[in-house]
Parts: sequence; C-alpha cells; structure tokens
Amino acid sequence: MYPLDTVTIHQFRGLQDLELKDLGQINLLVGMNNCGKTSVLEVLLLYTNPLDIKTWLTLSRLREGAIRLSSSRFESLQWLFPKQPQILEAESIPTGIKISSQGASAIKEIAINYQDREEIRFFVKPEPVTPEDVFEEYEKEFQETSSRLELDIEITQNPKSPNLKGMIPVGVGRKIIFEGTGKALILPESKKEWKKFSLPIDIITSESHRSNFGQLRLLSKANFENFKSDVIQLLKIMDEDIEDLEILINPQTVSNQASIYIQHKKLSLLSFRTGP
Repeated sequence: MYPLDTVTIHQFRGLQDLELKDLGQINLLVGMNNCGKTSVLEVLLLYTNPLDIKTWLTLSRLREGAIRLSSSRFESLQWLFPKQPQILEAESIPTGIKISSQGASAIKEIAINYQDREEIRFFVKPEPVTPEDVFEEYEKEFQETSSRLELDIEITQNPKSPNLKGMIPVGVGRKIIFEGTGKALILPESKKEWKKFSLPIDIITSESHRSNFGQLRLLSKANFENFKSDVIQLLKIMDEDIEDLEILINPQTVSNQASIYIQHKKLSLLSFRTGP
C-alpha cells in the first residue's frame, strides 16, 4: 500500500470531483494547457502538509515564479479556494477546499474554509504638552485597522494508517491565522501532530524554472542531502558531456546574484538558462 493509492479532489481551485485512482510509485499527468495539471500537484502538496504554514505560503505564490505581481498575500491565499458563481450579484461566493484519499497516509480527508476578518481598534494617545499646559490634559483619539485571514482546517484521520497504530482515530480541528502585519500562527500549536500528518514531498511546476532563488535552493538541498550525483546522472541522460552543476557569481558583472552553471566537457562553463 502506498501513502496515497487514490486521491479524490472534491473541491480545489477550478477542480471538482476529480478522482485519481490506482496511483503507483511513478505517475504521469498528461493533458492540454490549463486543464488542471498544476492544480493536481498543488493538491498533493497541500494534502501532505495541511498544518504547515510554509506550505500555504508556498502554494499562494507558486504560480508567480520570479514575476512580482500586485496581489497581496491574502488575495493569493484566497485564490486557492474554489468560487461558486453568484447569479444575482457581481461577486462570486467562495466555497471550501475538500480532498480525500485512500492509502497508508494518516489523513483520510481534509476540509478547509476561510474567513477574511477586519478589525477596527480605537485608542487614546496622550499628546506632548508644554510647561504652560501642565494643568490641562491633552489627548487625541486614534483609529487603527488590522486585517487577518483565518483558515479553519478539519482533518479526518485514517484508521488504516501505520502512523496511527494503536490509536483511536478522531477528528482534528486547527486554525491557521495570517495577520496583515506579516505574522502567521497555528492554533492550537503541536509540531508533533503536524509531523504525524505530513509526508515528505517537493513540487516543481511549469513556473518553477523561472525562479532563480528556487533553483539555488533545490540544488543546495541536493548537496546537503547527498543526492547531487543522482541529479548529474539524470542530466547525463540528456547530455552525456555534462559533468557537474555549480552555484557561482559571474565576476564579469556588478551583480551579487548567484546563478547555477553547468560544467560541460566540450563547452566548458555554461550558464543554466530556461531557453535561448
């Protein structure tokens, strides 16, 4: 039994009631442009790390690559949720994310909804006074507006999971809060529980190659986890003269930005680029 033998995407972005059956060790997604292949990969990333704040932030910016868009973090997170057309009003109605699976994963189903909240706080702040005004009290009323996005996550545990052996499966409810100030927290917090529900996974989409930072991070990870040689062997299948990958700063430019370079047997040092 694999961690995920079957995955059913009930609702996520524009996908609805999509069932992926008989999943194996290697699975290929084939389809036309804009048919939802990237959304399927996003579903798998979210489903295997639903209580990880970094996963949510990664998902919200995944399609932007290195292109800086004007959308806020709140807007990017809200785009993960499917929307139901509203006939009488101009705006659409947001609905929740729902995903289920069969397999050895500790999760059987997740259901996620969000609330966009705005709080207005009034407070009084004393103003500086001059020596002549010491007998008078000067105060000024201020108004402060704060916004936050709350994700309500309900997890149904899988009684067949080896991770839950000897335990009675119960429903788990958690809340992830993203503050307008940039802070994020999960309530109640439990790293031990988060690890129980997570699976090791990385995602590379069609936009990932545009992110130079993402390339550097992935190659660095391959180095630290001692599988860079495996990456080189895969590249040799496409070009047997590729000898190595290195992270370098071009001394002929004024930029301090590091990039990936290919050590090539015939062509010496080549910049790793996405195209001509």
